[in-house]
Amino acid sequence: MADLASDALARYRERTKIQDKTISAGFLQRLERQGLLARRGSKLVPTGYGFLLFGKAPREVLHHAGLNATIDYPDGTHEIQDFDGPTILIPDQVEAWLRPKLPNVIDRSRMTRAERTALPFELVREAVINALVHRDYDLTGATCHLVVTGDTVTVRNPGAPLLPITMEQMQDFTAPMYNRNPKLQFAFGGSKLVEGRGFGMRTFGEAAATHGLPVPKYAFDGLYLNLTIYRDAKAALEALGAATLSKLSKSERVGWEWLVAQGGARSGEYAAAMKVDERTARRHLNQFLKLGLVRKSGASTSTEYEIA
Repeated sequence: MADLASDALARYRERTKIQDKTISAGFLQRLERQGLLARRGSKLVPTGYGFLLFGKAPREVLHHAGLNATIDYPDGTHEIQDFDGPTILIPDQVEAWLRPKLPNVIDRSRMTRAERTALPFELVREAVINALVHRDYDLTGATCHLVVTGDTVTVRNPGAPLLPITMEQMQDFTAPMYNRNPKLQFAFGGSKLVEGRGFGMRTFGEAAATHGLPVPKYAFDGLYLNLTIYRDAKAALEALGAATLSKLSKSERVGWEWLVAQGGARSGEYAAAMKVDERTARRHLNQFLKLGLVRKSGASTSTEYEIA
């Protein structure tokens, strides 16, 4: 028990509104029922999940625990921060560290910077919590990562989506609640850091639309499930890479900026927004399709081109 952080236990008690005092018999019995403490003879000791959540130094035992954060500034410099303490405290620590820095990440190498939509921090917080709660802790050589650039915020979560959840459901933000680490989900849910009803997935799409940002993108690279949050429409365009950009005309690039902010559209909607005829709209959309940037759903006049 001496290896557990008192401030983490107190924070958990405060958030979950447990009436028993921290370290009281009633409080410890509650943690035991939740599977965060276990009996070893006459003593209570932390389980793996209990040590991960409340341990003073989880990485001493679970070397891949916690979160490694990096800010890449446009002037070529970078800043790093490792969050390797009690997991239950990491979301608040990330917010306290990153929130005041975000405005300066745009471009600190210039005297002036372009105006852009303020990134809603709930997207970053939700992505970090999801990574900590749902990552595959059996992948002992991989740690959660947060990478911030002038255009994007990417959270890298070790492990593929848990079957039967598909990448399509992840990208559509319709994945059902299915927990790889239910004890972590319960602890974070009880502390009101996650709600456990699937609403968190919808937060990504809804918040992006509300703030006029491109829909965040999920991608699995064979080891990490990466969630990229774009800070403006041009960021999603630049993220395509030089090879893909070279295959898009100037008008198609403008169309792509609009389309990623919508998440998808029918050809008629695209034509109206771009002020082009249907034939030109379909040519643009088919080029996006050819490059693997969109996928088609529906048929005939109801066909929609969704961001892939």
